[in-house]
Amino acid sequence: MNQRAEQADWARTPAAGFAAALLGLASITGIAWSLVHTQSASVPADPQPVASLVASETSRIVVHLVDLNSANAAELELLPGIGPVTAEAIVRDRTENGGFASIDDLDRVRGIGPKTIAGIRDRATIGGD
Repeated sequence: MNQRAEQADWARTPAAGFAAALLGLASITGIAWSLVHTQSASVPADPQPVASLVASETSRIVVHLVDLNSANAAELELLPGIGPVTAEAIVRDRTENGGFASIDDLDRVRGIGPKTIAGIRDRATIGGD
């Protein structure tokens, strides 16, 4: 018998059938174990600790106020409703007319109205107010 024939015959032996059955059983067991452990790990046992952790982390957020009298255009753009054109207008107005005495003085800048002023009031300051 030649070597090729011997290799082909090995696949038909009882040992090959046993090995295939054992590998199949191990694969099925591994898949089942993986499914069971993946599902239980993805669902927290008690969602309350996660919610309290999120709440405690969000309470640590610090808001840095933007000083309207010293901020550059890029810093002014961090304020809601202030884009690059408006930020440049604020800097230009401040240079030409002097600093702002209050946040409400922003109404002298073209393109800024009561809505914009209301939107930035809690994020802006005048010289450390």
